[in-house]
Amino acid sequence: MVFVMISILAGFAIPMVGRSIEQALVDGAASDLKGLWTAQRLYWLKHGEYAASVDALRQDRLFTPQPMYSSAISFSYSISGTDSNTFTVLATPQDANRWNGGLSITQDGNVSGTIQASDGTQLRPSGEISKP
Repeated sequence: MVFVMISILAGFAIPMVGRSIEQALVDGAASDLKGLWTAQRLYWLKHGEYAASVDALRQDRLFTPQPMYSSAISFSYSISGTDSNTFTVLATPQDANRWNGGLSITQDGNVSGTIQASDGTQLRPSGEISKP
């Protein structure tokens, strides 16, 4: 009887732990976007324009992402829409068969977007991470 109860409780807990890990990875991607936002601001101070690529920020040693090894979600980062006054940095899930959507941050510092799992579950950055 004890074994059955433990099995039932584990059946409820394991999916919740998995979803918590996925949420933490989305929050980590939002945190990386905030780091890229800061790097873009520093790049602008140094060069008078925003960087056109993440590689340019890496070359100036303004941003070095910390790799997160997980089978759940991993992200790639890119910069688009740059000119002297604006930029958008994107975080896109690398496994397009399992994850859709993406996160973004613009020069105003707000993180937005949604990551959607193939089962329809949606993940958004947690409250304080998405605010400037």
